[in-house]
Amino acid sequence: MYFFKNIIGKILKNSHFKGSFFLLLLFVGVSVIFALFMIFYEEYSVVDTYYYIITTATTVGYGDLSPKSSAGKILVTFYMIFSIAVLGIFLGKVADFIIEFNTKKLKGLIAMKKDVDLLIVGYAGSEKMSELVSELRDDARFKESVIVNVNNILDEKEAWMDEYGVSFIKGLASDKNILLKANIHTVKKVLILANNPNKIESDDFSTSACAVIKRINPAVEVIIEKVRRDGTLFDTVKADTVVDVTTPNILAQEILDTGAIELNNAIFSNETRGTQYNFKYEGESKTWREIAVMVLDHEAIAEGYKNPDQKRFNLMPSLNDKILNGALIKYRADKMISFI
Repeated sequence: MYFFKNIIGKILKNSHFKGSFFLLLLFVGVSVIFALFMIFYEEYSVVDTYYYIITTATTVGYGDLSPKSSAGKILVTFYMIFSIAVLGIFLGKVADFIIEFNTKKLKGLIAMKKDVDLLIVGYAGSEKMSELVSELRDDARFKESVIVNVNNILDEKEAWMDEYGVSFIKGLASDKNILLKANIHTVKKVLILANNPNKIESDDFSTSACAVIKRINPAVEVIIEKVRRDGTLFDTVKADTVVDVTTPNILAQEILDTGAIELNNAIFSNETRGTQYNFKYEGESKTWREIAVMVLDHEAIAEGYKNPDQKRFNLMPSLNDKILNGALIKYRADKMISFI
């Protein structure tokens, strides 16, 4: 009962429904009087009376029930005219309310009520954005997650957002009121995109948004794309992960599994200890477990293999995979090692 009372209260407070309370009260009052007449004078049951009032007021008029007395016939004609006029006015206001709500939602002016799993700040183009969210939706953990995009670039929500179930809030993410609309207190992760990967000014926007986000919700994990090479600016705003402008799949992987970008940088960075090398295994067939232990004994880490009959490296080997004579073994070490 409280739920319906709350909903009706909100509707009547809307600008479209100003002055409608009296109209609604009048309709209910007249309907009650008409119902009492049908019950006591026409001897209808309560259910039949309810059914007759609804079909009459909505102009459906199935004709399976009708008043028998002259007084009833006269009264029902007045009720028809009254209900059509009143309901027409009220339903017109309801239609205006729905249209206005959908327009505001399309333009990103409706505040989020649900808890938000991921907030994406900025807009890097529909192609990159849709590919990023598509990657996330393909993972079971983000199948039903609430994703919100806050940006000041779009004038209204794009079609791909509806396709992938993304909500849109229009505005700058450095504005506290905009973040509150996005329900920032409930957000678990934030991805801040570089709006323009060719301008370092994008970093100023990103860091200001990060600073405000962290101030409001210090526990949230923030991932930022950066344009400039130096990362000092991002350290000052306490960003959790900073990455050069990159592809949607790498960003999606970082959102799904924290540390994916750090690992990727470690593999390809010249500043990270260890380099990838290959050695050709010669000998009797062994399991991957035996090969991995042998490599580990040389203070190196085995990363994958490619048997002579394979075209690609298997970088996720199983312990019992057979490693054949002539296989290439990929490993990481401080220097090249001789396994002979």
